[in-house]
Amino acid sequence: MGKAVCNNCHSLDYEIIFKEGEAQYQQIVKCKNCGLMYVYPLKIENNEKYWEGKTKEQAVLDKKAFFSDKMKYMIDQKEKLQIKDFSKSIKYVEKVLPDKGNVLEVGPSRGYFLHELEVRGWKVYGVEPAKARRDEAKRIFGYDFVPDKLEDTNLPESSFDVIFLFHVIEHILQPSEFINMLYKYLKPGGILVMETPTYDTATFKILRNKERSIRCDGHFYFFTKKTLKSIICKNNMKILRHDRVGRSLSMERLCWNFTVMFKSKFLEKILFKLSSALAFNKLNIYINAGDMQRIYCQKPDSSNMNNI
Repeated sequence: MGKAVCNNCHSLDYEIIFKEGEAQYQQIVKCKNCGLMYVYPLKIENNEKYWEGKTKEQAVLDKKAFFSDKMKYMIDQKEKLQIKDFSKSIKYVEKVLPDKGNVLEVGPSRGYFLHELEVRGWKVYGVEPAKARRDEAKRIFGYDFVPDKLEDTNLPESSFDVIFLFHVIEHILQPSEFINMLYKYLKPGGILVMETPTYDTATFKILRNKERSIRCDGHFYFFTKKTLKSIICKNNMKILRHDRVGRSLSMERLCWNFTVMFKSKFLEKILFKLSSALAFNKLNIYINAGDMQRIYCQKPDSSNMNNI
């Protein structure tokens, strides 16, 4: 087992926040120097598709879950609903960059958000390592996404005006190096938009290890607004805007989130029956608990270099 090294400040000093099994199947620690929270020690097999965030044992257990038969539908519904949430970022980007150009989304899944951008006049590209999601994007929109993780692609540097990264950075094993890679792909003056959970919230202080995002087995990093800003500035990008945002979801999805929080088969059975009886899949809501953050960053060019 290697030493714990903070990906932001490279400190070796940490404190244990949640032991293995308290929040997720891996232990979560916090850097004593900069405050970044991350999984340590990291337990993934060399050949495991770690971006999907599940061990073989967990995948077997999930097949017995009451919501599992509907999961494909629930994910599809979730992505459709979130177009409205994510599209708010398009309006801001188009104010900064009124001339629509090339846009890349890393982890576009089925391509709903990229399709919205394409309709608005952007030339869209996607990098999606999960084959099932690429196949769906091909079936629904005809997109041929790059079938690799970003670090394995041969995309030309300085080729994108905007890069979007929604709920991906928390799944990356080395986020600082990943952001540096995104920096290289941006044109001078280009914009990076990222969204990820945040943990400097009342929700996290109250729920602690029961907070939904801290319990996700595929999350390796857990950012506050301060630590996300720090890792962005470390990679020489200017922060244009930094918001707390909410999300649109069905009541059925909210019920599923509660099962993730409490990991109780008894509760899951009750919520599944309630959701089915009351047709919660047809009832959509918007929640802003302040537990999500969206940050807009700009690569410097000759006109904004002095503002970094």
